[in-house]
Amino acid sequence: MTLADIPPGMLVRILQMDKLPVEKRDHLLAFGLAPGRWVEIKQHRPAIVVQVDYTELALEPEVARNILVDTPVPLRRMRHLRRGAAAPGRRHGRHAFFHRKRRGRRTRFLSRFMKGYDRKNKKDE
Repeated sequence: MTLADIPPGMLVRILQMDKLPVEKRDHLLAFGLAPGRWVEIKQHRPAIVVQVDYTELALEPEVARNILVDTPVPLRRMRHLRRGAAAPGRRHGRHAFFHRKRRGRRTRFLSRFMKGYDRKNKKDE
């Protein structure tokens, strides 16, 4: 199966790039497109756009036909492979949600503390 055969929204692993010319293969290797890497297919028209880590590459159809890939997997199943993704079933990462809650409590506490502190200082004057 080639990279050109995979529909958008799927995640595949690159198996071989041996059919490509050496210059083109070295060029793609420099961008991180290498055998064994996971690639997300973004779109097919006007060019085949793939994402490797944080890099999006637009490939010509002839180049994509010469890259062999493993069986595609829907992106929802492989969410843990994407960088910075939250755990399945969560809308946000745990830390972002936790800090948002604590920030509100801390602000209330500090405002109460500061009100009391101001009152004490006014009595001393």
